[in-house]
Amino acid sequence: MARTGSSRLAVVAAAIVGAVVACMLGGGGVASAAPAPTPILTGWLPYWSTAASVGSYTANADLFTDVSPFWYSAVSGGANPSGVSIVERIGAADREWALSALRSAGKPIIPSINDESSARFLAGVLADPARRTAHVAQLLDLTTSRGFDGIDLDYERFAFSDGQATWPVTKVNWAAFVTELAAAFHARGLRVTAAVPTSPYYVYDFPTLGRELDGVRVMTYDYNVSAAGPIAPIDWVRRETTTMLQMVPAYKLMMGVPVYGRDWLRTLNSAPYITDLAGRQIPLSSCPAGTPTATKAVTSANNDTVLSKPGVVVDRTVGGYDEVRARYQETYSGGGKTCVIYREAWLQDALTITDRVQAVVDGGARGAALWTVGGEDAAQWEPIRNYAYDVIPPLPPLPPDPSVVAAGTTTRIHTSSPRSTVMGNLTAVNPVAAGHLRAWPCDQPMPETSAANYSVAQSSSAFVTVATDGSGDFCVFNSGATRLVWDQSATTALDAGSRLLDTRATGAMVPSGGTVVVRTSVPAAATILGTLTVLDPQSAGHTTVWPCSQGRPATSVNNVTAPGQRTVNSTAVTTDPDGSFCIYSSMAAHLVWDAQRGAPEIQAGASQRVLDTRAGEPLAAEGELRVHAGPARATVAGNLTVVAPQGSGHTTVWTCGEQRPTASTNNFVVGETTPNFAVVRTDAAGDFCVYSTAQTHLLWDQAGAAPGFEAGSPVRLLDSVAPVPAGATIRVAAGVPNATVVGNLTVASAQTAGHTRAFPCDAPPPATSVNAFTAGETTGNFAAIRTDAGGEFCVYTAATARLVWDQVAATPATLAGAPVRLLDTRTGGGPVTAGEVRRVSTGALGSTVFGRLTVVAPSAAGHTTVWACDQPMPATSTSNFAADGRTVGNFAAVRTDAAGEFCILSSASAHLVWDQLGRTEGFVAAQPERRLDTRVGPGPIGLVPAGGTVVIATGAASRTVLGNLTVTEPQGAGHLRVWPCDQPMPTASVANFAAGETVANFLAVPTDPSGSICVYTAAPAHLLFDQVSVTAGIDAHAPARILDTRMLAGALSPGAVS
Repeated sequence: MARTGSSRLAVVAAAIVGAVVACMLGGGGVASAAPAPTPILTGWLPYWSTAASVGSYTANADLFTDVSPFWYSAVSGGANPSGVSIVERIGAADREWALSALRSAGKPIIPSINDESSARFLAGVLADPARRTAHVAQLLDLTTSRGFDGIDLDYERFAFSDGQATWPVTKVNWAAFVTELAAAFHARGLRVTAAVPTSPYYVYDFPTLGRELDGVRVMTYDYNVSAAGPIAPIDWVRRETTTMLQMVPAYKLMMGVPVYGRDWLRTLNSAPYITDLAGRQIPLSSCPAGTPTATKAVTSANNDTVLSKPGVVVDRTVGGYDEVRARYQETYSGGGKTCVIYREAWLQDALTITDRVQAVVDGGARGAALWTVGGEDAAQWEPIRNYAYDVIPPLPPLPPDPSVVAAGTTTRIHTSSPRSTVMGNLTAVNPVAAGHLRAWPCDQPMPETSAANYSVAQSSSAFVTVATDGSGDFCVFNSGATRLVWDQSATTALDAGSRLLDTRATGAMVPSGGTVVVRTSVPAAATILGTLTVLDPQSAGHTTVWPCSQGRPATSVNNVTAPGQRTVNSTAVTTDPDGSFCIYSSMAAHLVWDAQRGAPEIQAGASQRVLDTRAGEPLAAEGELRVHAGPARATVAGNLTVVAPQGSGHTTVWTCGEQRPTASTNNFVVGETTPNFAVVRTDAAGDFCVYSTAQTHLLWDQAGAAPGFEAGSPVRLLDSVAPVPAGATIRVAAGVPNATVVGNLTVASAQTAGHTRAFPCDAPPPATSVNAFTAGETTGNFAAIRTDAGGEFCVYTAATARLVWDQVAATPATLAGAPVRLLDTRTGGGPVTAGEVRRVSTGALGSTVFGRLTVVAPSAAGHTTVWACDQPMPATSTSNFAADGRTVGNFAAVRTDAAGEFCILSSASAHLVWDQLGRTEGFVAAQPERRLDTRVGPGPIGLVPAGGTVVIATGAASRTVLGNLTVTEPQGAGHLRVWPCDQPMPTASVANFAAGETVANFLAVPTDPSGSICVYTAAPAHLLFDQVSVTAGIDAHAPARILDTRMLAGALSPGAVS
């Protein structure tokens, strides 16, 4: 609220000077319009004082924005479908006379309707959508039939009769009602306002009123009702004005001002203050019958009825309330009884009313709402009018910038990577208001944690890792209006259900001894899980898969014992730098490769044959065998092959020393060579155990370690027992939502040939299969399957068969999960002191966790560092912050120690918050290593000029590096870009900064074949890069701009999902 001045003396002086000048110039000048006061009032005209109220308003209409006749009540009953009857409290003749006079003033007429129904009646109306809509139509009919300009809602029973327990439900229904009402009225050019209690009465959903209605009138009066005290303490009025301005736009806000007082019977020692003539306190029963003791309302116009009492004591300064307190006593006699009654009144007069009008306008509100017009002290009008000449009213905002996403909006971002994890920079560009961002998969609830915080007009970037839903979307919520930009720089590995090879499409078989190259979209040197199917083999033989750049290992994936035998098996293979791998077939056959998913959890290389019993004795029937896999208490992955079994049966693998599970790994028939992929946990000696129901030879070809899988003993979660009908889909409860589970899917007693498919139940079935089988066959195959938000996956069978699922392991959501707040020093323990180390327990022992570290209210400029507590603290920084107390957040990935903890140090006293987003073994965080510091080295030394590019040597060719990029001492505002040096520079930015500001941001970026990345700065600055990890488990690429609201044609409205 801006004012040109508030001195009444200045106004008078200006008038005198103006008159003198006019006299000097003479009367021949051009006449100018007389100045008019700014309308800063609204008010209610009660039906019980119609004549006085109308006369007072029309005489002072120049001060009013609009006016509200207080003529209508909502009661229960009547024929309207809403169940509400509207009662008109004024007679027809008086109404028409009054309306004629009010219309002559030329201001909008917005009558008020109050709730005079029983408790909870109107709450029930609003809870029923049909009755609610009928009531909207009812109010619209009242307004249009009488020619009014809108309606003012005065529904107070929610607050004062219904009980606070009803508020949460009523708040939702009230918001729906006012939204529907406003839409109906606005479509006809009509207004809606509401008279509401003060801020503690949250049932009225003040932000919704501020957004949807044309005016909000806050009843800042009746501070004391049942006992003597001030009606509207001026400091309370000021505080409520400030509070309401946080929820209601200034140009819509009118704060209530009372033009009445109350006169109470005083109390003394919690009893009515009544004495005998000697001054001794006595009970009311000692007074004559009919002695008046009730509380009386006193309009300002009638203050003299109190102030003229004999012996009255008046005080204007008591308590600093800026009200008139009057105390007096009256003696009553009769019927042989005499008593003295002591009373106390708190009154409003022209001065207190003017003070409150000025207080709310100076405090930022549009104006004041008078309860009532017509009962005031007439002396109030002159000082209010003099004040109003100086007021510059708040104006409605300009039309919204189409690029600005309104506060409270949820934006849906499509990534084309369903059920995956994406990484990139989320930027609030030139925010209109301060706020925060949240990011999450759109099919899950919005988390309470923030992904970024931003200040007004200060662009802010945050590295974000977030899971996508089944449509490949994630959602972003912004609490303050801002422009949004999403620059995606990485995804996790290949999504499930992609057929990357099918030689039948060309008609040419792979020849005997031939090799075929399979090209994938997973990153270089990454691991992929998939199913290899051999069709129509021309002879017995086997297949092998491996990275093409390495020597072909002496291991097998599929084993074929006879021509024409179709075999299916899963395996894990590491890709070459170009994302490809090789398949060898010793026999002519068609080959099909169905990618199940990228598997950063498996550290695969060229497979190694760890076990081959054919050089000695076979495993006996019902026998057990220990296999030494190497790493102790780890998860390993590989192929277990049954060779020349002497009977039909199954195998089981498990951790030695634990009870053997009932689940199976291979299912075989006599004489048939049967492989299957397996993931199993080793014991303290690095061993796992194998059991077979029939005598057989065994092979174990180990693909690699799989630390990202939380493997245990297999658990049978499904055994249909009865055959599942052909074409049916069944649900399997895996127990881990939004994760990947691995295990064996077995088909038994198939009635015809067919296949199975497995997929998240909230996604469509893929075109790829898990099992392919013939009539009567029992066959199992390893599968890695994504679960849905309910922890389930679905299995489809094309033929009637018994289905069995033995779950071996699970890995967390591809990287990201629902954020969990593990540290918040604001809620306990107090801020960390400068140099203090704070330990964070993650529950992830010896793993890599990632999340957002936020520094709140730092006492001085400084930095934070995170590291595994059992390692030396590195000389690197995780986030940098200024001395202005601003909240700063940054993404971090850190290795935990054997106790599952990591450490945080802050160089300055501050509050710290850690929101953990997930854990992973897709990349292994190490101690951070500083790879660039243009101030002192390593790397080139010297200020990087504006438009300059610096090359960082990461030591990891054609991989993805993760770390913190920091800009410090910038000579101007600008931004940074980063990319593999052998590619063109992208348009997307990874950090934005102001002159002199130190800003850090986490990033994932691919390196070029020399292991280099390039950084560009738009302004002269020093640059630092602290490398945290190198991985092949993340598909990083040059950043691609997927969202930029500055390019949108229209603004996103509050509460919208785009």
